[in-house]
Amino acid sequence: MAILFSRDVVEFVNGTWEPPVRLSLGHILTGLGCASGGSCVAIDGLGDAYLFNGHSWSNALNAWGSAQAVSCESSQFCFAAGGGVSQWDGISWSEPADVDPGATMTAIDCASPENCVVVDDKGRLIRWEVDHWTPPTKVTSDAFAGVATLSDRIYVLVTGSGGLYTLGPAGLGKLGLVMGISGRVTGLACASQGSVATCYLTTSRGDLYQQRIPVSSVS
Repeated sequence: MAILFSRDVVEFVNGTWEPPVRLSLGHILTGLGCASGGSCVAIDGLGDAYLFNGHSWSNALNAWGSAQAVSCESSQFCFAAGGGVSQWDGISWSEPADVDPGATMTAIDCASPENCVVVDDKGRLIRWEVDHWTPPTKVTSDAFAGVATLSDRIYVLVTGSGGLYTLGPAGLGKLGLVMGISGRVTGLACASQGSVATCYLTTSRGDLYQQRIPVSSVS
């Protein structure tokens, strides 16, 4: 599933892209998160959410404020982040919680319903630990642009200028700078196979970059 032209979503099925579906008529889609089993959630700049049950999209569900990113573990568990963090429980969204005062959260990813990481435009990260959010931790002076899960409790983080960081049980680590990037980083997605993880970075210039990371450096 992907966002197309800011207001449509398209689904990739059996090697073919399906026709686009227009979700938000008046606001740009700002985030899309999918869970195993085929359920997805899309959010727009107003804070409306649209739910995909594996077959069709719902109408807009209760606006609660601006959001920039969403991560889902199932159709009964999602977090959306932006000016605050709101939780989806399968029925409704909670009121946004201000867990990152003075900053805008730019990305979120969850390894499980008990462990999530949010990053912000002040170079900080906040963790969801079972039932509460930790205080913000300052990592860098650059704004974070993305965070991606490799496995349970293991994450990769990237700044707008391409600085890569790792977060695992042993704590934070710095991998260095992705070289040759044109424009600012806008997104990050990672997957691990064996001893190597492959991460893909998107930029404001519309480019896609690939970076390989030894999994051992994150653990």
